[in-house]
Amino acid sequence: MRLFPFAAFFAVLFVLVETRRKGVEHAWSLASAGERTGDGDSPKSPGERRRSRARHMGDAPWYALLAPAVPLVLALGFELAIIPSMLAGVLWALATTTRPGQLNRRLLRTLYGGFETAAPPIALFIAIGILLAAVKLPGAVEALNPLVKAVAPDNPVVFVLVFTLLVPLCLYRGPLNVYGLGAGIAGVLIAAGIYPAVAVLGLTASYNQVFGVSDPTSTQTVWAAQYAGVGPQQVMLRTLPYVWCVALGGLIVTATTQL
Repeated sequence: MRLFPFAAFFAVLFVLVETRRKGVEHAWSLASAGERTGDGDSPKSPGERRRSRARHMGDAPWYALLAPAVPLVLALGFELAIIPSMLAGVLWALATTTRPGQLNRRLLRTLYGGFETAAPPIALFIAIGILLAAVKLPGAVEALNPLVKAVAPDNPVVFVLVFTLLVPLCLYRGPLNVYGLGAGIAGVLIAAGIYPAVAVLGLTASYNQVFGVSDPTSTQTVWAAQYAGVGPQQVMLRTLPYVWCVALGGLIVTATTQL
């Protein structure tokens, strides 16, 4: 909870700065840019105006936007298996956005698009799994034990400065990433009595703010980047300055309250 004010402030700052720099692009439109060029004379009746606007803008019906909620309701509310729940969400989106005569064509195009979008993240996740299996070996943690004891600072000010500078080491499943080798380092810090367990929790929570938003190997970053049509590295470069400041705030809170 103590990290929330920092995260909220820099999240709002990121939205304001980036929308001012890059503009706003809506992602729920059905029509392509080429399909939106001109719509002739303006119709006179309100119904015709609404239909013309839908053709021009490609607006999806409001109930089609409920498609992401369908799998959640079925899986969490009715405890249905996740794959049937996801398929139900796909069918809902298809039924609410596509005319009956175009169902097969749109479904096939969506399937091909899904393969194109999902292939790079799946390959990346396989490589991440191999890395995680390696860093969990006992020898990896034992090798880090003397190194961690030698470099861990005792002074609160030095603690903040050192671990703020080391923030990039939690990216790319680096040595300070709690979902990689960082879990072993955190265990060493606690087992050796270097820091209290609560202080280590504050340290890892601060780093997780960076990992959860900017790490190009994190699931949510990869999927969001694929959806937005940008590379995960581009997401990292744009968001890293903001989440770095969030991590700094978390480290300051940890140092002042636990050390």
